[in-house]
Amino acid sequence: MSALPRPTAEGASAEAASAEAIAADAVARAATDRPFLLGITGPDTSGKSRLAEAVRAEVVRAGRRCTVVHVDDFHNPRSVRYDSSLSERDAYLTRSIDTRRLVAEVLAPLRQAGSLETRLRHLDLATDTYSIEREYRVRPGDIVIVEGIFLLRDELRAHLDRVVHLHVDPQEMLDRGFRRDVPEQGPDVMRKYHEKYIPGQQEHLRAHPPREHADVIVDNTLWERPLLVPHAPHPRAVLARSDIRWIVFDLWETLVDLPRSTKDHAFAALCESLGEDPRLLRTPWQATRFARETGDVSSYLDELASLLDRSWSSTRRREALAARRAIHGREFELAAPRIVRQLGRIRDSGMGLGLVSNCSSDVRDMLDASGLTSAFDAVALSAETGVMKPDPRAFRAAMAALHAEPDATLFVGDGSDAELVGALVAGMHPVRIEVHSRVTWPGTVTASLEDLADAVVASTAA
Repeated sequence: MSALPRPTAEGASAEAASAEAIAADAVARAATDRPFLLGITGPDTSGKSRLAEAVRAEVVRAGRRCTVVHVDDFHNPRSVRYDSSLSERDAYLTRSIDTRRLVAEVLAPLRQAGSLETRLRHLDLATDTYSIEREYRVRPGDIVIVEGIFLLRDELRAHLDRVVHLHVDPQEMLDRGFRRDVPEQGPDVMRKYHEKYIPGQQEHLRAHPPREHADVIVDNTLWERPLLVPHAPHPRAVLARSDIRWIVFDLWETLVDLPRSTKDHAFAALCESLGEDPRLLRTPWQATRFARETGDVSSYLDELASLLDRSWSSTRRREALAARRAIHGREFELAAPRIVRQLGRIRDSGMGLGLVSNCSSDVRDMLDASGLTSAFDAVALSAETGVMKPDPRAFRAAMAALHAEPDATLFVGDGSDAELVGALVAGMHPVRIEVHSRVTWPGTVTASLEDLADAVVASTAA
């Protein structure tokens, strides 16, 4: 995968800079004797149409003719799309787009003849009739942008000169789907996101990993700040080409397991000590997470009691926090020997080590009691810095404590709280540790802490 310049601008100018870079790359690569086909793909709500239009405008501004082909125009009729013999996910994957028609009537002619002049009828999804007519006029030297889902499939990818993949994680898809589609399609569309679109896209990306099938990957989680994701499938590649001297780790699930059963057990113990029903306390507890994890947890309980008009005694509050801490602390005790051993291998290779975590203030006690604090050169906890990931300031606080330079620093995390995007914004090299499948990441990944340690040791021995 080749790289594009990394936009450094902020806000809308960053979005324009990304489109300008992609357009300039296409113009530079385009020949004069045939069209250049640029694919822009990604999951639903990832911003494909928006980026395609921005790139088209930049190509035209550069003096080249440009045509946009929308994959959505090649939807199958309703009778094909909604095949009752298939699950919604599988029908979405295999029946939604008439890829054979797209290839036969547009992509193959462009490849074989080097031009295209035709008028096609497309499906109107609202009426389920072929009542939309589009004219296609493409000459040698033109740039054709093909935008839509599933372009990483072999039968489509083979016809494209370059492919840009837009990444957004499932939660962002849900948020955008709610804002975009519920007003027009009603609340049932969110069921489709859960049962159809997201599972279908995850299966598509498992079968066609962007890091292997796309030329450029853009994290488009932030509309106003698209980010080019550096292509390095494994940390070995980053370590080989960059002067990495520091590694900053996430805590929960990256290093210390936090199973749902443990979280539920700890919360139930806290509620029992407070004399509260967990079912009733959970919603306000979750809604006030920022307050809990950016200050002293004892003070937080005081504020929560005031908010809920409760009169928990100081003894009850102290016992509640102790019960919760004891359960979470056992996960630290179980993980500590393995973590210390692997972090020791990394540190012995000459790396400075940091920790950045979204957590309550009592995590400091758990780190100290388990002996994990001494495994790091610097620790930045949100309860002490007042800043939570993915805010880039959280990562910068950890790097400042390490005296680390962003472009020489890896961030390793499981991807929760959009932390990989935050690390990228902060200028670090993000690496996802694949400890669960709740988060997708098209950039660098490592299977485990041991796998990362092996890569670091090997890179320093080379």
